[in-house]
Amino acid sequence: MNTHEKGNLALLKAISWFQANGYAVFVPIGHSAAVDIVVAKPEEKAQRVQCKWAGRLSFSARNNPAAKQNYSLDLRSSPKRTDGKWGVSMTYTSDSFDLLFVSCPVGDFLFPWTNERAERSNISLGKLSEKYKLS
Repeated sequence: MNTHEKGNLALLKAISWFQANGYAVFVPIGHSAAVDIVVAKPEEKAQRVQCKWAGRLSFSARNNPAAKQNYSLDLRSSPKRTDGKWGVSMTYTSDSFDLLFVSCPVGDFLFPWTNERAERSNISLGKLSEKYKLS
Protein backbone atom coordinates (compact mmCIF):
# COMPACT_ATOMS: atom_id res chain seq x y z
CA MET A 1 0.00 0.00 0.00
CA ASN A 2 1.15 3.54 -0.69
CA THR A 3 0.99 6.34 1.89
CA HIS A 4 -2.39 7.64 0.67
CA GLU A 5 -3.93 4.17 0.95
CA LYS A 6 -2.51 3.79 4.48
CA GLY A 7 -3.94 7.20 5.40
CA ASN A 8 -7.32 6.11 4.04
CA LEU A 9 -7.11 2.94 6.13
CA ALA A 10 -6.46 5.03 9.26
CA LEU A 11 -9.43 7.25 8.36
CA LEU A 12 -11.75 4.25 7.91
CA LYS A 13 -10.58 2.74 11.21
CA ALA A 14 -11.23 6.05 12.96
CA ILE A 15 -14.73 6.35 11.50
CA SER A 16 -15.48 2.77 12.55
CA TRP A 17 -14.19 3.32 16.11
CA PHE A 18 -16.08 6.58 16.63
CA GLN A 19 -19.33 5.13 15.24
CA ALA A 20 -19.01 2.04 17.45
CA ASN A 21 -18.53 4.31 20.48
CA GLY A 22 -21.64 6.40 20.01
CA TYR A 23 -20.33 9.37 18.06
CA ALA A 24 -21.93 10.97 15.01
CA VAL A 25 -19.25 11.27 12.34
CA PHE A 26 -19.12 14.06 9.78
CA VAL A 27 -16.80 13.88 6.77
CA PRO A 28 -15.66 17.12 5.07
CA ILE A 29 -15.86 17.07 1.27
CA GLY A 30 -12.74 17.85 -0.75
CA HIS A 31 -9.00 17.85 -0.06
CA SER A 32 -8.86 21.38 1.28
CA ALA A 33 -10.41 20.49 4.63
CA ALA A 34 -8.13 21.15 7.59
CA VAL A 35 -9.31 17.99 9.40
CA ASP A 36 -10.23 14.48 8.31
CA ILE A 37 -13.47 14.09 10.28
CA VAL A 38 -15.59 15.88 12.85
CA VAL A 39 -17.17 13.81 15.63
CA ALA A 40 -19.80 14.58 18.23
CA LYS A 41 -21.81 12.83 20.89
CA PRO A 42 -25.31 14.07 21.70
CA GLU A 43 -25.19 17.09 24.04
CA GLU A 44 -21.40 17.44 23.65
CA LYS A 45 -19.21 19.83 21.69
CA ALA A 46 -18.10 18.64 18.25
CA GLN A 47 -14.41 17.73 17.97
CA ARG A 48 -12.13 17.96 14.94
CA VAL A 49 -10.09 14.82 14.28
CA GLN A 50 -6.88 14.36 12.30
CA CYS A 51 -6.22 10.73 11.25
CA LYS A 52 -2.73 9.37 10.58
CA TRP A 53 -1.01 6.08 9.80
CA ALA A 54 2.28 5.34 11.58
CA GLY A 55 4.17 2.56 9.84
CA ARG A 56 7.74 3.48 10.70
CA LEU A 57 9.54 1.89 13.63
CA SER A 58 10.89 4.41 16.10
CA PHE A 59 14.63 4.99 16.35
CA SER A 60 14.80 2.93 19.56
CA ALA A 61 12.98 0.03 17.92
CA ARG A 62 15.29 0.03 14.92
CA ASN A 63 18.29 -0.30 17.23
CA ASN A 64 16.82 -2.56 19.92
CA PRO A 65 15.22 -5.88 18.98
CA ALA A 66 13.28 -5.89 22.28
CA ALA A 67 11.44 -2.70 21.25
CA LYS A 68 10.21 -3.93 17.86
CA GLN A 69 6.61 -2.88 18.57
CA ASN A 70 7.48 0.79 19.10
CA TYR A 71 6.25 2.86 16.15
CA SER A 72 6.73 6.57 15.56
CA LEU A 73 4.64 9.23 13.81
CA ASP A 74 6.48 12.15 12.23
CA LEU A 75 4.39 15.33 12.55
CA ARG A 76 6.53 17.48 10.26
CA SER A 77 6.19 18.18 6.58
CA SER A 78 9.12 18.55 4.21
CA PRO A 79 8.10 21.12 1.61
CA LYS A 80 10.41 22.04 -1.23
CA ARG A 81 11.66 25.59 -0.86
CA THR A 82 11.81 28.09 -3.70
CA ASP A 83 15.57 27.49 -4.01
CA GLY A 84 14.89 23.81 -4.78
CA LYS A 85 16.19 22.48 -1.45
CA TRP A 86 14.07 20.57 1.01
CA GLY A 87 13.09 22.35 4.19
CA VAL A 88 11.35 21.06 7.28
CA SER A 89 8.47 22.87 8.87
CA MET A 90 5.93 21.99 11.51
CA THR A 91 2.65 20.87 10.01
CA TYR A 92 0.24 21.49 12.88
CA THR A 93 -0.39 24.14 15.51
CA SER A 94 -2.07 23.75 18.87
CA ASP A 95 -5.44 24.76 17.41
CA SER A 96 -5.26 22.70 14.19
CA PHE A 97 -7.61 20.02 15.58
CA ASP A 98 -8.88 18.54 18.85
CA LEU A 99 -8.05 14.83 18.60
CA LEU A 100 -5.33 12.85 16.82
CA PHE A 101 -6.28 9.31 15.76
CA VAL A 102 -3.21 7.20 14.91
CA SER A 103 -3.33 3.73 13.43
CA CYS A 104 -0.27 1.47 13.23
CA PRO A 105 0.47 -2.26 12.89
CA VAL A 106 0.16 -2.81 16.67
CA GLY A 107 -3.17 -1.00 17.15
CA ASP A 108 -4.94 2.33 17.21
CA PHE A 109 -4.38 5.34 19.47
CA LEU A 110 -6.47 8.42 20.28
CA PHE A 111 -4.57 11.43 21.61
CA PRO A 112 -6.03 14.71 22.82
CA TRP A 113 -4.27 17.42 20.80
CA THR A 114 -2.52 19.71 23.26
CA ASN A 115 -0.01 22.55 23.12
CA GLU A 116 2.65 20.10 24.33
CA ARG A 117 2.05 17.70 21.44
CA ALA A 118 1.87 20.51 18.87
CA GLU A 119 5.40 21.57 19.85
CA ARG A 120 6.86 18.12 19.18
CA SER A 121 8.11 16.87 15.84
CA ASN A 122 6.99 13.26 16.39
CA ILE A 123 4.99 10.98 18.63
CA SER A 124 6.33 7.66 19.84
CA LEU A 125 3.74 4.90 20.13
CA GLY A 126 5.59 3.00 22.83
CA LYS A 127 5.10 2.53 26.57
CA LEU A 128 4.30 6.18 27.30
CA SER A 129 1.44 6.08 24.79
CA GLU A 130 -0.20 2.92 26.15
CA LYS A 131 -2.88 4.91 28.02
CA TYR A 132 -4.07 6.30 24.66
CA LYS A 133 -4.27 2.89 22.98
CA LEU A 134 -7.78 1.86 21.97
CA SER A 135 -9.05 -1.64 22.68
